[in-house]
Amino acid sequence: MVLVIVLGYYLIVILSLFKKQSIPNEIPMELMDKIIEFSVCGNKDEFLRKSFFYIVKKWGGSRIGFFTRFFDVFNNNFNKIFKKTGYLHCTTMNYILRVMAVKSGLFRDTDIELK
Repeated sequence: MVLVIVLGYYLIVILSLFKKQSIPNEIPMELMDKIIEFSVCGNKDEFLRKSFFYIVKKWGGSRIGFFTRFFDVFNNNFNKIFKKTGYLHCTTMNYILRVMAVKSGLFRDTDIELK
């Protein structure tokens, strides 16, 4: 019985990691300022590069963070995610990058595929 519960839990975890979260209607002004700053170039590659380095610098990652902040991966509230400091899971950083890309107007949500 315990094995069934554990396997069910892990199945839910794995499936939730590959779910495409919705783009929020409103985002923090600090992030919107960065999006405007990065999108001035008008070049998609340059925008993505600058956005990626901004995200990595602001939140970063660590091997131990995956275990110590495991349940953060289930947080779907964008404003709460943005207010976090330190470690964010790679899937959460990808979500922030996707939000930045769509909100910049350089990309549509349909342009971005989860893999």
